[in-house]
Amino acid sequence: MASDDYLGPRIIGRGGRGIGGWVWVAPGIGQPMPEDQSEEPSHRQHDPATNESGSDSAATVEEETAQPSEGGPPSPLPQDAPTAPGVRVNVIGPEEVEPWVDPPTRHKVIEALCFLALHRKRPVTTEELQIALSGGDDDAPETSAKSVRTYMSELRRSLGAQHVPSARGSGYRLAESVRTDWDVFQGLVARPKDVDDQLQALIDALNLVRGRHPFAGTDYAWVNSELLVSEMEVAISDAARRLAKIAMASNWNLEGIAYFAGRRAALACPYDIGLWEMAMEAAAVFDHDELVRTWREAQATLGDDATTLRDLADRLGLD
Repeated sequence: MASDDYLGPRIIGRGGRGIGGWVWVAPGIGQPMPEDQSEEPSHRQHDPATNESGSDSAATVEEETAQPSEGGPPSPLPQDAPTAPGVRVNVIGPEEVEPWVDPPTRHKVIEALCFLALHRKRPVTTEELQIALSGGDDDAPETSAKSVRTYMSELRRSLGAQHVPSARGSGYRLAESVRTDWDVFQGLVARPKDVDDQLQALIDALNLVRGRHPFAGTDYAWVNSELLVSEMEVAISDAARRLAKIAMASNWNLEGIAYFAGRRAALACPYDIGLWEMAMEAAAVFDHDELVRTWREAQATLGDDATTLRDLADRLGLD
């Protein structure tokens, strides 16, 4: 199973509002995490219902909200509502673009797309693209204006002219049909919601995390200079802590969701010891096998730094 196929727990039904209501959860954690395919946990909690929604549920939730049905509890959030045709530029993990009309032959074209997608609120000048694509290396040749035009022409062919309008006097700007997973993440975590809706939105946001860190496998100078990875890691960590806090404070047994929060965030922020602590504490309530698994992964990831978790491991009964 590819990492972007993993679907976490889903709220599939609920009644009442806020802490006093009930929530029916399909945990989804019965599927192994992307890094856990070698073994299956021995126990799963809650309802045996399975999630059969499409892989683009986060985008669907970001676009649509649940509407209460008359005379009864609110309907669950839409799982399979169609989304408008568009392009998704994924950067919360290895960069990924879907769909291409014809994949470009030069990686600079993909970098140009990422830069435009992450600066989509304003036109980007040729000069800005020249600086970004030059890479910040004094020994590397400067990207010329002609090269920028060549890259943009290839991007238009590869993505579709409707998604990459021709440059105007103010510069280049992608069409509204092009979005990033970072856009969707920010929309999910920022919208004010009641407790039940926050749970679902934060789960969907964390399901967008696909790899060990944002922009995995790339080394874009502009990403580093703009501190984008740090910004994303802080936001992912904050979303995970919010989700765990809401889940553990609820009067419904949602320890599995709290565990999912810590594990999912640790994908993007693998050296955040606080997230490993959260994942271990939630796993201890959720399932002992998961606790053992989480402790082993923390040790493998953190190396010598895992000694800071030793007291917690002892308190939780780990050898």
